[in-house]
Amino acid sequence: MVKPRENRVPIMMSDEELKLIDDWRYKNRVATRSDAVRRLARIGTAVDEWVDTADQQMEAAIESFLKTTIGGSGEFPEDKLQYYNDIWNALTDVQLLVGQVSAVASEMRKRADVEDAIDVARTRRQAFIDEKDFQVRRRLGLLRKGEE
Repeated sequence: MVKPRENRVPIMMSDEELKLIDDWRYKNRVATRSDAVRRLARIGTAVDEWVDTADQQMEAAIESFLKTTIGGSGEFPEDKLQYYNDIWNALTDVQLLVGQVSAVASEMRKRADVEDAIDVARTRRQAFIDEKDFQVRRRLGLLRKGEE
């Protein structure tokens, strides 16, 4: 059942922001712009609650992978290297996405400019992934000459 809406919240938006909302609205078959804004606000607050936990869990999974594969002797049978590399690539793909969402949420809490927050977040997350990727590839002997 729909709760009565008793509060009006007038807001100003740029043409670009309105286009983003309208595009999302049409893609998701939402009847009105107002309903689209309400739904996007609910999605945003839900994601904001969950994203930091998801990011922490992904970082823990990566650390666990690093400990399991790189910790210890570091001696891997040759036939396992591709297997480890495939797992590493899958983990970093997911971590990059989850981490970027988390970083954007974190930066948007601090910054007024959304585009600036997104740029800072992408740079920060990519640096994290690049460092972890370098550690794994170096340890597994997957670096090309000159990369070290």
